[in-house]
Amino acid sequence: MSRSACTAVGNTSNTRGTSLTTAQRWNGHTWSIQPTPSPADGGNLTGVSCPSRSSCLAVGGHANPFNEIPPGTLAERWNGSTWSIQPTPNPPGGGWFLTSVSCTSPSACTAVGGRLVPPGKPSGTLAERWDGHTWSIQPTPNPPGPGVKLLNSVACTSRSSCTAVGNEFDPAPPNESLGTLAERWNGRTWRIVPTFKPAPAGPNAGLNGVACTSASACTAVGNQTLARTLAERWNGRTWQVQATPNPAGAQNIALASVACPDRKVCTAFGADFTVPGAPVTLAERWTGGRWRIQPTPGLVAYDIGFPGLACPTVSACYTVAGYTNNGPGLTLVEQWNGSGTSVQAAAGRPVAPGTPLPVCLRARMPGSLPISGRSPAAARSRFRAGSFLGRAGSPSPASRIWCGTG
Repeated sequence: MSRSACTAVGNTSNTRGTSLTTAQRWNGHTWSIQPTPSPADGGNLTGVSCPSRSSCLAVGGHANPFNEIPPGTLAERWNGSTWSIQPTPNPPGGGWFLTSVSCTSPSACTAVGGRLVPPGKPSGTLAERWDGHTWSIQPTPNPPGPGVKLLNSVACTSRSSCTAVGNEFDPAPPNESLGTLAERWNGRTWRIVPTFKPAPAGPNAGLNGVACTSASACTAVGNQTLARTLAERWNGRTWQVQATPNPAGAQNIALASVACPDRKVCTAFGADFTVPGAPVTLAERWTGGRWRIQPTPGLVAYDIGFPGLACPTVSACYTVAGYTNNGPGLTLVEQWNGSGTSVQAAAGRPVAPGTPLPVCLRARMPGSLPISGRSPAAARSRFRAGSFLGRAGSPSPASRIWCGTG
């Protein structure tokens, strides 16, 4: 992994409000915007993976993720000089999108997601495979019941070993979570792997991010309840809950992403929304024994999106997010150097008043409440169906960054 080769993706919008894809590149000194194509109906990128400096794959969905059901999946590829859109298949019906992607080589990538639908319509998880030439759909199992099933994150350690996590939730307001979800790919089929259900799980238990160092060592993070973070560890046979600390007095917190540069070193990043209009970032670190909260820089913000995280080494982590302070959307980048965190400046300016910057990732999906006041969080899924829409100019509730090899 490299500290000097990071790629972040997301979306912004033009003056007409059309969602446009975006990407930025970190060269070890500065962030710069990379031109990305957008579908005619708009698009957003919600996940990225770079198996080399000259090869990245980003995935997401068509249309405007702020206020409408995405009509289809989207994938874009970086060849070292330009981004281009790749054709992706879709199951029957609309509402399908991809949330995350993991590549073990330029010709072996797996993306996951699901379908956002109104109450009463069938939903399901989604997995697609890139073989270096085309994308193809892989059949995935779904828990029984009418809930919306979504895979929020995927991590692959080889062509025959991938782990995806997410949650299922009630599509009808108030969109309560129906539990955590994990699936594993063994090179032939996907199967559901039971996740340990912490007691009490509450109506907001779910998994948002996963990282694996081998087929028998994965860590997933999310929420047990609105006031309790969640980390689970996969040992090759079962998932087990790991004790995680929570900020004193926290009533609305989330771990959004996790990165494990070593089998016994993981960092999770999220946010604390307890004080309305004054969110703060949240970092926790695991070094083989227990999880500990890490101090993060103070941030003057009214709203902040779910952060994305990448750790190219045990002493270097980068996290990205979007935030607002009752004004235009802004970009947040924080760096961990082994002893503390600092804030970096990302490239870009708003293209219109109240429009999020073209930054590290914007992944707003329909139904999300304003982040500082969303309730319930549907297991902190970044993607929820329903009738709730965020404020104009609110940051998206998720971010994605990848620090690639080289």
